[in-house]
Formats: sequence, structure tokens, C-alpha cells
Amino acid sequence: MVRENQQGVLRDEVLELGSISVFVVSFVIPFIFFVFCLVLDLTNYYSERQRFQSQIDEISVTATRFLPFEQEAARVAQEMLQAFPFENRAQIRTTSSSLSIEVLGEYPVQLGKFFGLDLAVPFTGFSRSVANSSDTVIVFDNSSYLAPDPQVGSVWGNGADWPSGFLFNYLQFRGNPSPQVLTQQCFNPAFSAMKQAAIVSFDFLSSFTLNRVGLVFSPGAFQSPVRARELLARSETVQPQGGEARFESASFDYSSNEYCGAIAERDTWPAYQLPRENQNLPGPSIPLINRPAYMIEAGSWSFDQSYAPYLLGREAIWSRAVYPSIGDFREVFHQAHESLLVSSAYSSRGAQSGVAPKRIVMFMGDVPWIEGQRFPDAGTLDLVRNEFRRAEELEVEIVYVLFPHQGNNVTGFEGRKDQLEALVDDFHRVRLIFQRNADDIPRLVSEYLMQLDRESLIAT
Repeated sequence: MVRENQQGVLRDEVLELGSISVFVVSFVIPFIFFVFCLVLDLTNYYSERQRFQSQIDEISVTATRFLPFEQEAARVAQEMLQAFPFENRAQIRTTSSSLSIEVLGEYPVQLGKFFGLDLAVPFTGFSRSVANSSDTVIVFDNSSYLAPDPQVGSVWGNGADWPSGFLFNYLQFRGNPSPQVLTQQCFNPAFSAMKQAAIVSFDFLSSFTLNRVGLVFSPGAFQSPVRARELLARSETVQPQGGEARFESASFDYSSNEYCGAIAERDTWPAYQLPRENQNLPGPSIPLINRPAYMIEAGSWSFDQSYAPYLLGREAIWSRAVYPSIGDFREVFHQAHESLLVSSAYSSRGAQSGVAPKRIVMFMGDVPWIEGQRFPDAGTLDLVRNEFRRAEELEVEIVYVLFPHQGNNVTGFEGRKDQLEALVDDFHRVRLIFQRNADDIPRLVSEYLMQLDRESLIAT
């Protein structure tokens, strides 16, 4: 009887163990396998999403380096996307200062394969890169050495390339100076190249939505520098009349901004006409629908004040005349510094507000002049060194663009230029750009500024 009971207990234990084994095989092991596969899928999913996001960020940052040329930036992003399987599911959006990519991706669920199901979990990747913004004051030199002497000077360059402007063929001037020489108070080989370089820089820098650009001419009508544009963003206009810049009405014995503007608008000679805008850059933010046909009124040859709200920075630069005086380097330097340092932080920049690089880009026709003395004479070397040192302390970058021409080549220019170059080498925030051929300088300046503005990008 006892033996039968023991056998019964043993039989029950075996049956119970068998039931447990069946339970483990039927439920526990599949459950563990399910959990393992689920954990593996989740791990792979998040890893794939991270890799996916990193790829999009890299593409976004790389393409943003081609802004403000929006079409080019979008093309680069599209080409880079072709290397990945999500090319056809990407949306690319650009502004002059930012580029964003939104891509639909999916992760194939491995667990579904065990049930004969083809499952995929969709997810979206998004990346937005913003070009580094900057505050830049453009200084434009229009001193007397940038044109031949109106009374005794001869035509610079090939005279056939620089004919008389229509206006100077019939206007009368004291001493009956050459109409060609008078025209070169507005346009000549060096001065026109300077204008082109300044226009290229102004258009490029102001095309970024978050950049702020100022414009200073030296000398002004009353010798001191004149601020044609405060440090303003692309969407802002000068006050009170509006426009991208102010037109300075100034008339001297042999030159005026009005004469230069009239020739630029009405003369048929290509070298005197306003350079065409770069079609790859965004156009001006000022509505031009109701703009008058001309900024200079015929007959009186005066500036039409109704044109002021529509005046573009490039027009203010191109219509600038050579003045019969020499700008003071220290005065214009202080003017530019004041524009940069007094201005408040630009809140539209968000995280970049208050930390944007500050620059002064100077388009100069000679080495610095201070109080009528030419560098490095009469202690001007130390004075210029002090200004460069101050800029370094304030973390302001200086780009000194020096143009060669007939007016400075015959007066010991080479030695003075070499001394300026040696002084610049002592400062890591000061850069001198010089080229024998003035026509090459606009390209060099634009390439340098593009390099600066493409160095730093923020991905969000």
C-alpha cells in the first residue's frame, strides 16, 4: 500500500514536471524570445534613427556652406541625398541664411519576420542649419588720390576704354578741364574696380537674413566720414527716408555724386553703367514697384528725394565721386568702431544674438593717412598700430583691401605698402588684401568673405 502511494506521488510529480516543461516550451521560451527580439529591434531602431539623423545633419551643414546661393545649396543637398536610400522622400527648404531637410525613413521590424509579416516602423528625420551671421561695416575710400587731377592730370588707363561721359561733354567748368578727366572723377580703372568690389561685398553680406551691414564713405562733404547706412539687417532701412542707404548730395568744382549718378543711369557706355545684380542672390528687400525711373533729375542734375526710399546700397556706392580731399584713417576707423560697438544685440539671431563676429572691411586707394600725413611718416606708424591693437582687444576683424593705381604708384607707394604689410603681420585679426591687377581684387575679396561666412554653422 505504501509502495503504491509512493508510485502515485512519483507519477504525479512526473506529470507536474511534464506540464511545467510543456508550459516552458509553449509559453516561457517564446515569451523570452519575443522579449529578446523586441529589445533587439528597439536597440537597432534607435541606433538606426541616430545614424539616420547624423547623416541628415552632415548633409544639411555641408549644403549650408553654399548659402546665400539657395539654388546651389539645394542642389548640393540633393546630390548628397542620392547616396542614401531616402533621396526621394526628402524635402529641402532654403532661405538666404538657413537650409532644412526633412526626410521620411523606416526601420524594418525583425520580429515580424517570424510571423511571416513584413513590418516597418516609419520615422521622420529633420535637420536645420543656420549660416554664421556677422556684423560688418564697409568703409569706402573716395579720396582725391583715386582720380587724376581735374586741372592738370591726364587720363588713367587706355583712353579708348574710358571715354567722356555724356554729361561732361556740354557742362562748363572753370579752366575747361578735359571731359575725360572729369569723367574719371566718377569712373576709372582703379576707382571702378573698388566700387565693384564694395558692391559685391555689400550684396553678398546683406543677402544673409541675419547679417547686419553698415556703410561709411570717407571723406564726406565736410571732410569727416559720412555714415550712409547704420548697422542694419537686410529687412531694415535707413531712417527717416527709408532705402538701403543715404545719398549724400555734394558738389565740388569738378565732381559731384549727382554727376556720377546721372552718368551711371543715362550713359550708354557699359563701363559706366551700374553692374548687374547676381541673379543667384536674393534681390533687395525693398519693394521697387513705384520707384521713379531715375534718381537724378535731368536738367537740374540733382537728386530726386522721392527716390530716397528706393535707393539701394549698390547705387549709393556706384554713384560716389572722388572728393578733392583725403580721408583720415583714424576718423573713419572710429566711425566704423562706433557703428559696431554701440549697436544693440540683434534678437532675431536667437542663440547667435550678441556673439556674431564683428568686421570692418576697408576698400582703400592708398596706405593710411592721418591728419594729412601719409603712413608711415610723422608717427603715423604708431598711430595705425594703436588702432589695430584696439581692434584686436575689441575682437574686431579688419580687412584692409588696397588698390594699386597711377595715383599712388609714383609716390613711394611700394615701400609704404611693404611697411603696412609688415605691420599687419603682427596682428592675427588684421588682413591685407593686395593684387597688382586691380580688376582681380573684387574676386579675391568675395572669395575671402565667402570663406569667413562659411566657417561656422549651427545645426538645430
